[in-house]
Amino acid sequence: MHLQQDIEQDGTPEVNLNAAGDYQQNRVNTGPEGSDYEFLSNEVDITNLVINYDLGWGSITSSTSQLDYNC
Repeated sequence: MHLQQDIEQDGTPEVNLNAAGDYQQNRVNTGPEGSDYEFLSNEVDITNLVINYDLGWGSITSSTSQLDYNC
């Protein structure tokens, strides 16, 4: 099995609702160490291999996964 997902998002779902005054909000910076505004980009790859082996008197099952995540 292999799963790949690329996410590109303009705008962030996070806001600071504790800003002073009515109807005030601050955007949360999303980049490394808070360096970028309003854009998120993620790439996810998940690979899984399942192997079953019958020994006659029992069986062996192996499930191995690898995850690659880039942001």
